Amino acid sequence: MSVTLAQLEDVDERLEHLLGDNDELCRLKHKLADSNSYGLKSDLENLKSLLRNTLQAEGRLQKLGRPNVADLKRLDIDDALRELAAERSEISDLARHYAADSTLHATWITTKLVELLVWLESIVCLYESLALASNGTAAYFIKPWPRTFLASVWALIRLAILIVVLYALFSGGYSFFGGLLAVIASIVYFEKRQAGKEKAAKLSKTQEPIRTIHLLLRDVEQHCYEPAEVARRIRSLEKSGVYVHSIAFTLLQNKRLRHNLVQSVHD
Repeated sequence: MSVTLAQLEDVDERLEHLLGDNDELCRLKHKLADSNSYGLKSDLENLKSLLRNTLQAEGRLQKLGRPNVADLKRLDIDDALRELAAERSEISDLARHYAADSTLHATWITTKLVELLVWLESIVCLYESLALASNGTAAYFIKPWPRTFLASVWALIRLAILIVVLYALFSGGYSFFGGLLAVIASIVYFEKRQAGKEKAAKLSKTQEPIRTIHLLLRDVEQHCYEPAEVARRIRSLEKSGVYVHSIAFTLLQNKRLRHNLVQSVHD
């Protein structure tokens, strides 16, 4: 029974499987090996290093993209968002170096890097929605402690008002303080209701692009897509606050990628 790339966990095994099973990468490997006649670090080693780093980045995103929501705490969400910011920087650097070296260009690598750049933003959307659900804000927008502090102060003020009203009620001021208590209770109720609506709206807005990104990734993963159309759809996601790194557009404009995708459709 043949083994697929997804079934292999070790990065080196996945690398060897890629270079032996993917026809395009196999041809590129032999081409680079034949053209190397120097004792310096060869283009073939650069290719292997690029593929290894790409596979490692994919593995890290797989772990970040499957959080245990039931046990997830606010600090875990903040840590994950910081890790994703670091991943964005690392993957974009990887894509930038790849785009600058035409000897390494291949459809599989280009597609995989675009996939990682888009997938990373869908994971960011996921954690931002979890941050909103935990009554916080995204880690790299506003730190959570000021909001927690203000919420605590407001809770203490309301508790003090409640104690005063209850004391007055038991002291005989039923009519006035009873009405005051009803007013305060109404204010608190409508405040909670409005906060709930705003929170639901924010969650809906944050989660809305996730489905679109997943549908987009499905086409990209199957190598069945038009680069210009993918670029257009990525730009349209900006209306929802999703910003894929600009290097993705450079990769999608790659002439070799366009040529090979058109060939694969006709074949």
